[in-house]
Amino acid sequence: MMVFTTETPWAASPEMLRVTTWGGNYKDTYESVIGLFEKANNVKVEWVVGSTDSHQVKARQGQADVVTLDLLHSLSGEQEGLWADLDPNLIPNLKDLYPNARHSKQTVFANLGDFVLAYNADKVKKAPTSWSDLWNPDYKRGVALYSFTASSTLSLLVLEAKKAGGSERNIEPGFKRLVDLHKSGNLLSMVSGESELVSLYELGEVWIGPLAIGRVKSLWDKGAKHIKFVRPKEGTFGLITTLNVVKSSPKKDLAMKFVNFALGKECQEAFAARNLYAPTLKTAKLPKELEGLLISGTNVENLFIPDWVQVNAAKGEWKERWDKAISQ
Repeated sequence: MMVFTTETPWAASPEMLRVTTWGGNYKDTYESVIGLFEKANNVKVEWVVGSTDSHQVKARQGQADVVTLDLLHSLSGEQEGLWADLDPNLIPNLKDLYPNARHSKQTVFANLGDFVLAYNADKVKKAPTSWSDLWNPDYKRGVALYSFTASSTLSLLVLEAKKAGGSERNIEPGFKRLVDLHKSGNLLSMVSGESELVSLYELGEVWIGPLAIGRVKSLWDKGAKHIKFVRPKEGTFGLITTLNVVKSSPKKDLAMKFVNFALGKECQEAFAARNLYAPTLKTAKLPKELEGLLISGTNVENLFIPDWVQVNAAKGEWKERWDKAISQ
């Protein structure tokens, strides 16, 4: 008996592409649009979920083809020689980005957000106005920071140093301030995972601290309307999401096509609407209700961005000092 089938045995199986991402709503947004890319390129994207530090480690170990990072880690990776040059022929969207979004031959800005000062309005009755409010004695065991080597924590360290007359090259005043935050009992936790920090706010265990604007949106979407945010008078900490193609990847052409997709209209508009990250693509269309939430105008001008080259050179030594200080 002859059996007929609609299957096409000669069709090529989808190729696998490994892309790093953060968990929670960042990964959810990628997944909301990735089917378009997968279908067009006969590829299956495997998400490599973790912290920003772990993304760079995965790249170093050859366990990723494309990395979603921040500027701090992309610059560090450039110094290590981890990234391939981006190919404009495979990434035509590069030509339609805002000025400066093409940061270098190897690093491109995917979107722009900021680390705002988030707070639980049920616990923090008066809206904070300054990063110095983290030291308010009313917030015992209510403050959470990202891990010490995270860009927001390093930014806070440098900011506090500069407020006391220091700098990236004279970090002592800032270091003393962060140690004081720990010793005061205000600092409840330092976490490496974005999703873990969101959970601490959701559970009411954390009252105040720096939080990516997209994670505030995630909390609102979960019904946590009592979580508010301000952009402090000193400015917020820049949250520049970057993309790099791993030089050691055997699938660099496909990785370049993913970067082009991430810079395209569908992906850019999805991250704006779902995560409150401003697009770097000039032709992206945004709904009016996002005005005032996405970082723009004077808020961009007020971003506090340290000298990341100097910070990268010193952060290893700073981390050793920090670990020693909090263990005493």
